[in-house]
Amino acid sequence: MAVVLDTDVVSYLYKRDTRADLYLPHLDDPPFIISFMSLAELRRWTLERSWGNSRRQELEDYLSRYVVIHSEDELCNH
Repeated sequence: MAVVLDTDVVSYLYKRDTRADLYLPHLDDPPFIISFMSLAELRRWTLERSWGNSRRQELEDYLSRYVVIHSEDELCNH
């Protein structure tokens, strides 16, 4: 079954924050999904913290393991 992850959870996982441990039991069967808004928030995070190109690319590489669901009217009906 696909799992949709919140921005905070992806952040915890990426940073190897101990709070991620709460979610790990639910993350054993990909695909894992993030919304377009989570993608935007995580990218904004790098800009606000003035990350360099190399570090931003590292995050992009990490995010490539997630399926991104983009906004469309039909999605809002479910």
